[in-house]
Amino acid sequence: MSDKQPQKWLLKIVPDAKIAFDRLKPAQKRAIFHAMEQILNTDDPYLLPFVAKIKDKRFDGLRKFAVGNYRVYFRAVSEEIKHQKHNYKGTVLIITIVNRRDAY
Repeated sequence: MSDKQPQKWLLKIVPDAKIAFDRLKPAQKRAIFHAMEQILNTDDPYLLPFVAKIKDKRFDGLRKFAVGNYRVYFRAVSEEIKHQKHNYKGTVLIITIVNRRDAY
């Protein structure tokens, strides 16, 4: 039996982002996973120091973080939900993972 508490946010991944993640090298996957652990276990993912707001108003509410040469774009939706007998603060949706040379 594990004493580990479930994360505060439920993670969902857009299918194209899952495909991009699956294509990464193991070290890159671990680095992104480590950052995501921090995001999913904080009270407000947007307040973490490595999370940046996207300046273009067309992408209001969208945030990003960098891991090596990759940028991970996500949105946090604050709406308490229950999933598999656990209450979450909301959902973190991974929208895309792109190499920085293709991100801008």
